[in-house]
Amino acid sequence: MKFNEIQAQTDVERIILIRKRFQMKQYQFSKLLGYTPNHLANVENYKHPVSAKLKRKIEEFLKEQEATTQNTTK
Repeated sequence: MKFNEIQAQTDVERIILIRKRFQMKQYQFSKLLGYTPNHLANVENYKHPVSAKLKRKIEEFLKEQEATTQNTTK
């Protein structure tokens, strides 16, 4: 799965959907991505833009999750 393949109207909605799909709180997801919980909250509340770096980190997270899922189903 890739970031842009997730059906949502905005990048912020995509981030929220991804986080909730993996049943993570904002602070858990932000730490995993290397951001402060405050920064992710601001992004999700449209106070900060969704940067290319944040999208890239989420893409990396999704690739890792996909690889983990494939390894556990073999």
